[in-house]
Amino acid sequence: MANRLLLSASFFAYCEEYGYQFVYPHFDVYAPYFAWPIKGRLRVYFSTIPWIHKLVIKLFFPVRIKFMYKLSRLPNAKVAIVDVRKYDHTKKEFMLNQPHLGLDKPYRTVLVQGWSFRNPQLVEKHRKEIIAYMMPKQYYMDSAKRWRDSVMDQKHQTVLVGIHMRLGDFKDFEGGRYYYEVKVYEKLVSHIRSILPNASFVVFSNESVDISIPGLYIQRSGGNAMEDLVRMSMCHYIAGPPSTFSICAAFVGHALLYHMHYATSMPALEEFQEVVSF
Repeated sequence: MANRLLLSASFFAYCEEYGYQFVYPHFDVYAPYFAWPIKGRLRVYFSTIPWIHKLVIKLFFPVRIKFMYKLSRLPNAKVAIVDVRKYDHTKKEFMLNQPHLGLDKPYRTVLVQGWSFRNPQLVEKHRKEIIAYMMPKQYYMDSAKRWRDSVMDQKHQTVLVGIHMRLGDFKDFEGGRYYYEVKVYEKLVSHIRSILPNASFVVFSNESVDISIPGLYIQRSGGNAMEDLVRMSMCHYIAGPPSTFSICAAFVGHALLYHMHYATSMPALEEFQEVVSF
């Protein structure tokens, strides 16, 4: 979910800047979590009825896209095709208004595919609008606020630290580079406790694991993906391996984030940074 949110945020920022309507059909499985549409700028096609979903996503959109591909070849077509995969993926920013793309004409429809579309400058500029776009339905917000208040009241602490223990799929991601053992996270919590002595700690993980440190109560969130994302966004500090999940949470909640790039990494307080773009 977080991968698609981050990718869509760059598209959404671009659409906000240049007045496009954003159609995002492949976010359908997550769309029921969110209070969409927003200001008429966003359209998401989804249905809770399986056969309708299959009809729209598996049949209608492929046919429509193939038709638009054919239209784009006509001399005066108002349809443009951009395949981000053809360009340098090492660039941090991919703008649709680059001259070599030839999108200076008033196209009615622009089809874009590829993971590497990024607009960090526009994401920062339209951060307020993107946060509204990423905001879940009120039910999830109210539930997360009650959860946060409960956690904070237990120890009467004023700082909430979220520890993101990304296990599971991280064992294979990039050769297991960011797959850390539980003892690494226990050392991380002990270190953060030394620089934030009044903090409460909450573990967010995609596996049923716990951190055990003598004399310190550490709560486990234990929610689903949406609940954990909203709860994590309500933490003051977030620490864990590089992950789009924690980036999304920090961006939306204005939390301070630290990404562990090595198992031995232990942050100084000033290394926790606000995420204003990506």
